[in-house]
Amino acid sequence: MQKARKGKCMSESRVSQVIELKLEAASPAVREALEAWLLARGIHDVVEASCDTLDVEESEVEAYIEAYESGSLNLPLLLYSYDRAWMDALKAQGRQSFGDTLSMSERMIADELWQEAWQPGFRFLETSRFWVGPHDFLTKSEGRIAIPLASGSIFGSGQHATTQAMLSLLEDYPAAGPDASFLDVGTGTGVLCFAAHHLGYKPLVGTDIEAEAIAVARQNQELNACPFELIEGSLPDVERRFSMIVCNILPPTLTGLLPELIKRLRPDGLLLLAGLNEVTETELVGSLPVQLMRAKDRKLVRGWVARSFQYRGE
Repeated sequence: MQKARKGKCMSESRVSQVIELKLEAASPAVREALEAWLLARGIHDVVEASCDTLDVEESEVEAYIEAYESGSLNLPLLLYSYDRAWMDALKAQGRQSFGDTLSMSERMIADELWQEAWQPGFRFLETSRFWVGPHDFLTKSEGRIAIPLASGSIFGSGQHATTQAMLSLLEDYPAAGPDASFLDVGTGTGVLCFAAHHLGYKPLVGTDIEAEAIAVARQNQELNACPFELIEGSLPDVERRFSMIVCNILPPTLTGLLPELIKRLRPDGLLLLAGLNEVTETELVGSLPVQLMRAKDRKLVRGWVARSFQYRGE
């Protein structure tokens, strides 16, 4: 699923390329220590490599999906910066703190899509219906429903274009009835569940494979006075059916989950997908069974796409 940590890793001075630093921990325990180490230094702009790279070999997809669903992936973390001195200093500190238990490699990214996906100086998100931002941010928009979020390290602040595209698409689909149920796969902060609550959906269910995400979502439930069911895992039981399922996860994980997502839709249920860019969109849409899923709407935000589909099955 898409995950990131908000912060100030990106420098204000822009150049034509951004430095990508990949941090690979030798074990899950080292990975956990690495996350704490980064947060202690005020570094929150961190992305899980699985959510930022699309180069998983076809032969590896099945094992990748299995590991994702079991929560056993020990994924590298990616940092981005335009500041060479800052990056070199961080690498030196990392070598001193972790030694051979942490592998570091870097490359230069010139692709405009990646450079524009994150909004420098981001403070809050406004859509036509919602305001999403830090709970202690003093100024909120009049005329929009406020969704305050705790300071945390889980993707879903609204900073990334994938979240913005999904929220923009979701708000076009208010609940069609009093028992319109909602499932968010990879809930992160829970922001999509809070938006669904204001759109009239109930009951609400959010899943995430990371315990940290579940903890942050629970904090945000209190801030929004909106309790809903949280499941630490990939998906709820297959017997459960939902009026709407949303999933903001990049391929190939998203592609592998599609059959299981479709099984959990009610007749005429809606499936909203994000984490797609204009390159991967065509392949993923082509993988949907046309006899079961009817394409509906599309939102595009800075090269990232959210799509909606309606289930035709019984």
